[in-house]
Amino acid sequence: MLYLILFLAIFSSGCSSIFVVFPDLFSFIPYAEFVLCFPAVLWGAYCWFTSKSLANSWVVVFILCVAVSSLLVTKSTELGRGMIILANLCSSVALGSALKNLRIVNWAVMTFLAASFVNLVFTIYLSDGARLGSIITSEAGRVTNPNTFGSQMALAFLLTVSCYIIDNRFFMQSRKLRAIPQSVFMSLAGIFFLATLLSGSRGAALALMITCGVFLLGKQLTSLRIVAAMGCMLLGIVLFTVEDGPLEKLTERFRDIETLSTMGDRLPIWTAAVEVLRDNWKTGVGIGGVESALGARLIGEGVVHVTDTGVHRASPHNTYLEWLLSTGITGAIAAVLTLLIFFRNAFILDRLQYTVFRKSLLVFVCISSMTLVTYRHHTWIAMGAFVLAFLDNTPNKKTINQAKNTRDINSQKRIAA
Repeated sequence: MLYLILFLAIFSSGCSSIFVVFPDLFSFIPYAEFVLCFPAVLWGAYCWFTSKSLANSWVVVFILCVAVSSLLVTKSTELGRGMIILANLCSSVALGSALKNLRIVNWAVMTFLAASFVNLVFTIYLSDGARLGSIITSEAGRVTNPNTFGSQMALAFLLTVSCYIIDNRFFMQSRKLRAIPQSVFMSLAGIFFLATLLSGSRGAALALMITCGVFLLGKQLTSLRIVAAMGCMLLGIVLFTVEDGPLEKLTERFRDIETLSTMGDRLPIWTAAVEVLRDNWKTGVGIGGVESALGARLIGEGVVHVTDTGVHRASPHNTYLEWLLSTGITGAIAAVLTLLIFFRNAFILDRLQYTVFRKSLLVFVCISSMTLVTYRHHTWIAMGAFVLAFLDNTPNKKTINQAKNTRDINSQKRIAA
């Protein structure tokens, strides 16, 4: 039963596009994706209160307190959006507390990869236009975001490469996993990588490239597995640098100087954000109130979306900016402290295990967050849970010594050869 509720939470986080595209199918259950996560969140909340973990450390509690208190300054018309964002945050914390056991994390990663593959197949079937992940319906227009889709595919690629191809010492201990040929994981990594490129998300592509660079800097290039894992990256680079290639329509998005210079029409939004922050630097505008605050400053601009109720909204397209505008100076302090502590844990644990995975994961999250928003982006639940679980999980002394001895023996073999 425990694995079932965890499966429902992670799978719903990885397949959130289905809930967006088929609202009539799930209309009898409002916010069905949250309903599927709820049992796992309850169990995670029990773990959060009864056991010590990174998820209930003082810095995470600080973040939660800042987020909850910011609802006090949110406009009444935006409280619904604020509650959804807060639900994403609290769900990731609860799920991260539940997944701190290594075996559960391993199983959760496999579940997320399966969900991402299902989401990819579903999106390919319904996508319309040059960018994969852009699903258009006749009633509501475009209902999915290619940037969100690209970020999920990039995260799936990172988890596949790091956990099952390059550094699989701890994740391939299961006999069932060892029975799976490495070619399967290699193929899966290649599929996720190409899906990231086909999404046309510049933020996801940049995060993916830099994360791969972290792998290259942290590992020996003589490893056959690393060379094979990076082959799909080189393939993508070739496809995007060849003029008049098979991805010509897509590569125009990356070579369009006009859109790059204006950051895809986001510079006016970020300019307005400075004005909003200047007037609300102490408390912010509250969780969920950022889009309406920006829309009020940009009335008449093409970047503003007017709702049926007459509210003008403009998305900040930047998680850092969204958090800063929502919570003000207190939220900024909490965010900086969280990043410092998380990166400290990543460096300590990676040094113990002779890996770069945790640093790579944090780098990916930090870079991809530059172009993402949290509202209705339910992949944040799984991504946040993985960050908390991986940074909290320290193998026992015996496992660390075994890994160290294996590394020393392999080094001696390479020297002797």
